Amino acid sequence: HRDKLAKYPINLICFYSKAIHEKLYHDALNNIPDLWEFRNSIIELSDANKNKTPLEDISLKPFSSLGGLNYHSKEEEIIRLSEYIENVRNDELKSNILGQLGRLEFDLGRYNTALKYLEKSLKIQEEIGDKAGEGATLNNISQIYKAQGDYDTALKYLEKSLKIQEEIGNKAGEGTTLNNISQIYKVRGDYDTALKYLEKSLTIQEEIGDKAGEGTTLNNISQIYRAQGDYDTALKYLEKSLTIQEEIGDKAGEGTTLNNIATIYKARGDYDTALKYLEKSLKIQEEIGDKASEGTTLNNISQIYDAQGDYDTALKYLEKSLKIQEEIGDKAGLCATYFNIAHIYFKNNQKKKASQYWIKTYKIADEIKNAQALKALENLAKTFKIQNNRK
Repeated sequence: HRDKLAKYPINLICFYSKAIHEKLYHDALNNIPDLWEFRNSIIELSDANKNKTPLEDISLKPFSSLGGLNYHSKEEEIIRLSEYIENVRNDELKSNILGQLGRLEFDLGRYNTALKYLEKSLKIQEEIGDKAGEGATLNNISQIYKAQGDYDTALKYLEKSLKIQEEIGNKAGEGTTLNNISQIYKVRGDYDTALKYLEKSLTIQEEIGDKAGEGTTLNNISQIYRAQGDYDTALKYLEKSLTIQEEIGDKAGEGTTLNNIATIYKARGDYDTALKYLEKSLKIQEEIGDKASEGTTLNNISQIYDAQGDYDTALKYLEKSLKIQEEIGDKAGLCATYFNIAHIYFKNNQKKKASQYWIKTYKIADEIKNAQALKALENLAKTFKIQNNRK
């Protein structure tokens, strides 16, 4: 849950004696390198009576997979990690950094480059027998294929990951992987199988006390019922998820759940209530600096105004969403926003502008192999073809 924790404004100060500095440094890098991903700097406290600067900033700069919340900071982190890895001789550390580079590239929508880094990381993990790392990397690789719409390959990697996690007794990883497998079946429309995997995941998370995972799984279960039109049951699961997230202080999860609750009310035609939940979600996302989710929520707010026929306000929210997504390099988000902007222009009989934004949607969707956006464009083309044939 490192990435979730990193979104919260937590200030942590650790004090340790100078005598264990070297041991702490090397042990942290070799055994728990993620510890360093939270650090801003290391300060050495010295005796003020000696001829030495009382506070000395030691620039260790090992590595970090977080890379900030915007496009440019992630790019800078990729450059820094790429330079840093050149001098790394420890295989476990090298595989870790390659994995982080893969995740950063994934965040920027560069799936082919992300895949290359993750495959290199996986190869090292297999060579040194790092089963835990191998399971996590197989899981991450699966998400690239899922984003590209290659669900069969994604499922193969997830099944490999699950097998390893069961072998080594990694219950937390097992719960996460079962959850990810469920999402493959969900996108295929096989809701019964998706629900079975989610229930298995939930059982594990309840057993090991993984409250954050439990909140996520309850949220995902709600989306199965929502897709089937059972809004009452979906809402019950979302309320359970929200209660847990509020209890454990999972602000990012809370923002997502409020967003999903809003979609239930929107589907029911209760736009005022939907808007209230979206505004609550947006407030949280702004507070914690969750830019990607903020862009999504602004997009969702636009759809409320769109449904009410207030196209000018809808367009304003879409432009805000667009600005954030361009800033952080959220290409999947850009697809959705361009698509929705095109619809607004089309409804306003500005067909030329609508076409321009649909073309923009297609170019990005084709570049990152975004199956959902490409399917939406395909359905749109079929609709227009049918309408033209009727004329």
